[in-house]
Amino acid sequence: LYERRNVTNGTISLVVPEGIYTVMVTDAELGNFGYSSTTGANDDNVSVVSGEASTVEYGYFAPTGAVSVIVYFDENRDFVFNDNDGLLENVRVILSSDNDILEIEGRTDSSGFVTFQNIPVGTNYLIYIDDSTHEFNVPTQNSLPGGTFEVNENVTNEYIRGYRAGKLSNDGGGPG
Repeated sequence: LYERRNVTNGTISLVVPEGIYTVMVTDAELGNFGYSSTTGANDDNVSVVSGEASTVEYGYFAPTGAVSVIVYFDENRDFVFNDNDGLLENVRVILSSDNDILEIEGRTDSSGFVTFQNIPVGTNYLIYIDDSTHEFNVPTQNSLPGGTFEVNENVTNEYIRGYRAGKLSNDGGGPG
């Protein structure tokens, strides 16, 4: 009888009698989830000698990309990010998949940036800024997508969000 044992590091062990075996990975669903093989072929011939161990390794990875957001205060109100604009630190940015499988939150650093690394490709994502985590409420420059967007392999999607007025101030600039 063959004994299969799953080990927490992803290894599967089989105890088999001496002989020649073909070891195959048959989970066709992995490709449907964007995984690619790191080892090429999905089957190997293995000779098992009595009392010895034989090893076959298979690996899979999901291609990834990244999403980066910069949040700033539009000091001169020109709707463009400039060197003299103030960068907003500790602003909460949320990245989620449109199927609710993945949700990641990040905070902008002292440079106003937050980057989400190793995001699986092939899924539609949503991104938004938690406006309760900063003191401004009138957006200027806004390249955040209004709906879903895709993350592509080895590409960083870059977005910018600027603000020009405080929530409790009258900036003297009239409506809007």
